[in-house]
Amino acid sequence: MKLEPIITNTYGRDTRVGCGNCKHWKSLISDSNKCSTCKRIDGRKIKFYKPWFSESPDPIHIPCKDFEPLKSNKHLCKNWVDFDTYFNKYLFYWNPNLSKHYETATIKFEIAGYDDYRFLVRTKDFIEGNLWRPDGKFNTIGRISYSQSSDSPVGYGAKFEKLDGIEIK
Repeated sequence: MKLEPIITNTYGRDTRVGCGNCKHWKSLISDSNKCSTCKRIDGRKIKFYKPWFSESPDPIHIPCKDFEPLKSNKHLCKNWVDFDTYFNKYLFYWNPNLSKHYETATIKFEIAGYDDYRFLVRTKDFIEGNLWRPDGKFNTIGRISYSQSSDSPVGYGAKFEKLDGIEIK
């Protein structure tokens, strides 16, 4: 059985939906006078990672289960059903590998005070709202740091360190 398109944009093309389309994402900006309404990350202490050598974070991520379309995106509001419907179509059309690796796939985050690292959180934990453990630690499974390396064709090498959560102050 073929699924219907995920969300068809105003030009008739299928499009992905991410955090950048959520009403809660709009306040994840660097202005310290604004408070985030995101139910996952605050945008100050914890942010989606900024790709190396980039000026801004990538707003295209899988939305979480608390996703609500921006009211200004009338087309998305009109066509949005619910997260589960979207996610099943997302897996089918855009990322069939995620369904195979849902338990182990990760999303990278930056944490204030740890500028040299990117922290990995299971995609499943992000989507389902399990970013914080009962002991109060951020639910990271590891961190990556990059350093200059003459062995690398791009001049940088990555080092992975396994973690069992991290306390954020």
